[in-house]
Amino acid sequence: MRLMIDPKEREKRLEICESCEFNDKRRPKLSPVYLDVCLKCGCMIEAKARVWGSRCPIGKWDFEDALHVKLAQDILREKNENN
Repeated sequence: MRLMIDPKEREKRLEICESCEFNDKRRPKLSPVYLDVCLKCGCMIEAKARVWGSRCPIGKWDFEDALHVKLAQDILREKNENN
């Protein structure tokens, strides 16, 4: 099963999130780096943007492009054939 999305799609998602009003840059305690955190869902944006099947909580990006719909259909078909 495929869990990570195409790197180009990930970059598109990150570009959208970068300019979002709910993107909050935070620096965890004892960490030298800042993390982008979504104020709507509380996720670490970099991590969420790479996962297949994830969605923006306010609908700015979604997983339902043609490639992902086909992958989901293939996964369901394979699962049904194995049952």
